[in-house]
Amino acid sequence: MPTSLSRRQLLQGTAIGSAALFFGACSRRQGDGTNGTAELSYPSWQFAEAGVGEYWEESFAEFEQRKSGYTIKPTQIGASDYFDKMVTQLGSGSAPDIMPMFTANMAQLIKSDVLAPLDDYLADVPWVENELPLFEFANHDGKQYGIVQTASPYGLLYNKQLLDAAGVDVPTTAEDFLAACLAVKDATGEWGYAAPTDTAQVLDTYIVTMQWVLGFGGDWANADGKATADSPETVDGMRMFQSLLDADVVPRGVNVENSRALFKDGKAAFMIDGPWSLTFVKAENPDLYQDLGYAAPPTPTKAAVTGGGFMTLPKASKNQDIAWEYLAMINEEPWQRRWLEELVQLPGQSLDPSPESLANDPWLADMVEVAATSQAGFGYAPPSPELAPHVSQLQNLVMGHVAKIWTGSISVEDGLADCQTDLENLISSLDL
Repeated sequence: MPTSLSRRQLLQGTAIGSAALFFGACSRRQGDGTNGTAELSYPSWQFAEAGVGEYWEESFAEFEQRKSGYTIKPTQIGASDYFDKMVTQLGSGSAPDIMPMFTANMAQLIKSDVLAPLDDYLADVPWVENELPLFEFANHDGKQYGIVQTASPYGLLYNKQLLDAAGVDVPTTAEDFLAACLAVKDATGEWGYAAPTDTAQVLDTYIVTMQWVLGFGGDWANADGKATADSPETVDGMRMFQSLLDADVVPRGVNVENSRALFKDGKAAFMIDGPWSLTFVKAENPDLYQDLGYAAPPTPTKAAVTGGGFMTLPKASKNQDIAWEYLAMINEEPWQRRWLEELVQLPGQSLDPSPESLANDPWLADMVEVAATSQAGFGYAPPSPELAPHVSQLQNLVMGHVAKIWTGSISVEDGLADCQTDLENLISSLDL
């Protein structure tokens, strides 16, 4: 996941656009594989992930077999450092050839004019018709700047062992969810709901607010770029989460890693998280895995927040054409299907799981259904294209107010009224 950005970093990101003008002008003259050999630079935060790393290694091997003389040089970069390092590389003229990117940062990079439009390439591939709705997030002024790499939605993950012990079913409403959490804690002593509540992790806790705020039909800002922190829907969503905190069914002050560990160890009945947490359990606690499930979030709108990520080609890449051939290869159905059925995450294209994969991972069909019907909050950003490049400032401001609400130093209503005022002032200062 991307790190939260300071104002300095945002300004730096905008400044890289001017640097790209020079490098972009020469990019398609310095290579593009025309000499029959090239080493493609490819940084990512994913290479060290179990299962995922093997997927990429095998894709490199197949590409290098198909394209004799070409090699791919992967570089592992931690997720929290990834975007900042890409900004530095783009600004210094050492752009990678292949650049995966978090959805949350796409708007800023597009605005900075450092990404190559992909429309000419996409005109020649049939699979573009299968791209998920997130695809539109990388379109600006009629040009497409990225293809979806993954788009797994946050759903309700549940532990059937704990639900059975408490005598409750999978909840479908917020009220039933609270009741189920209370029943689990009363019957088993375990947590009802594991969610990151350490507001020092701005992005992860902001995502938690999105799950409940969007789940009740609100948001922190609307499509017109207007602040909506004090809207009735936003207030209702925040009240609901506060009721869970006040009922002591959610541990306070835990970070995202610890909340996932609680679920993995069978110490919490529910999470609202992505399928990566289920595959984490599959690897670390396989005895529990078959008793886990995935359902739509238990909120009125069923909004399934979706971060996702894109594959992009920097304008300054010296090997754009050959780099595109690699991207085209991993978007062929066999590689897309492997992402879905071996990694059990949603790839960039719409696919039906095979009967064999459903037998191994029965919850997979539910995730695909949620992705088809309930995806929302793309990139963890508000729906305003003008406001999206400034999402890190918005997230930091919101979570400053939410921290006070969660600790009980201010009521939900008063805290959101203060947040509304500060959001209005921030948006006004941006001169959108």
